[in-house]
Amino acid sequence: MLGDGTTDSSLPKPVPGLSNVIQAKAGRESSYAVTSDGTLWAWGGNTHGQLGTGDMQRRLVPTPVLTGVRAISAGDYFVLALEQDGTVWGAGNNDYGQLGIGAQTPDRPAFVQAQISGVTLIGTGDFASYATTADGAAWSWGSNGFGELGLGSTSEAVPTPTTIPSLTDVKEFSGGQNHMLAVRTDGTVWATGSNYYGQLGVGNDLGDYYTAVPVRAHVSAATHIAARELHSLATG
Repeated sequence: MLGDGTTDSSLPKPVPGLSNVIQAKAGRESSYAVTSDGTLWAWGGNTHGQLGTGDMQRRLVPTPVLTGVRAISAGDYFVLALEQDGTVWGAGNNDYGQLGIGAQTPDRPAFVQAQISGVTLIGTGDFASYATTADGAAWSWGSNGFGELGLGSTSEAVPTPTTIPSLTDVKEFSGGQNHMLAVRTDGTVWATGSNYYGQLGVGNDLGDYYTAVPVRAHVSAATHIAARELHSLATG
């Protein structure tokens, strides 16, 4: 996953063949980078087709897989890419409909287009996907067993992008295993999903929240967030 052509690298070293990188992300067993010319490069494990190379063979060095890319986000064995034209493309695992193509299908080793347009921002959790569109609406799709999509209910999967009713103007999403955090443009942090360890920051650990709610601890000037498996972080 280091992209140096080997499977043993004990010291940090530059990834060969990559320069002018504007964004890099790590997924489960795989790595991704976008260069300034809009090329998406991928390498590492590919057991679910998450590299988007059209096959399921691992790559030990960065491989160009898509062009015209402005941003990426990686989940658990899948990746999303936001194109310059506002379309979203995904590859890899789609057991919960996290690629947003309107159906739960087997793994997709080649990039497919999600059923959403006019997108300005994307984010992912382990098995869920999120987006903001140009009109400020927030969207989600994929796994929703704990309410992590913020749609007001639970279900095994939501394979079609759906608007999140209580959330708008999101400037950053971060998804954990079964919960999601969002920072709005006004700096407030909102959360939804699993809360059995208090990871939503709403002042209790009484169970799941199916609708996005504001984090309780007066987080009103947040700049970045991070949702991990069972905890959450915010900086301001």
